[in-house]
Amino acid sequence: MTTSSATVVRSKSEPIVPTLGIGLPYLASLPAEIYQAGMLEFVEVTPETLCRQRPDGKAIAIDPVPDLVARARRTCDSLPIIVHGVELSIGSAHGWNEAYLEMLDSFQTSWPFLWHSEHLGFQTIPGENGASLEVGVPLPLPPTEETVRVVAARVRAIRERYGVPFLLENPSYYAHMPGGTLSIEIGDDYAVRMTGPVTKVAEGTVATEMLG
Repeated sequence: MTTSSATVVRSKSEPIVPTLGIGLPYLASLPAEIYQAGMLEFVEVTPETLCRQRPDGKAIAIDPVPDLVARARRTCDSLPIIVHGVELSIGSAHGWNEAYLEMLDSFQTSWPFLWHSEHLGFQTIPGENGASLEVGVPLPLPPTEETVRVVAARVRAIRERYGVPFLLENPSYYAHMPGGTLSIEIGDDYAVRMTGPVTKVAEGTVATEMLG
């Protein structure tokens, strides 16, 4: 069972996120008997784990896999669900992941959820010929007013699109080195060189057991 901090994004007219109780993420590898009323009170589903990606021109489509969705529904059908997505890329400057939203439209129609949460970050950048390039992991957003305006507008659009509370989880952030700016360069030999004024990062004592 996992817990994490999240920000609830809602207006004064929106309902407060419902209190659901104790839940687990849906994992096909776990025994189906766990996902029963009386054992749990809700299930968190990550729709992308029930989908496959395929090329669609310059974009990538995200298609639900019927067998995977059907198995998840049979397992969890006695419980309410919430959705935690990981592919939206809400902070990408060139636009969020439309394929993810199209998939989520279909998912909500067939299996309604009580709320929707996502990572606060970005994981796509503009690639060649207008295609989006995946960076592999969610990266933190720059702390600027422009970022706030972009994300706020997209949050409002998501709230209107799905009509349920929307939460943002901040999974990563930029670390600030004490004493000044740290410059990071990657050379032609792929060696990483870090330079800059740093006063002190940390101090401590090495345990004698580590010295053999």
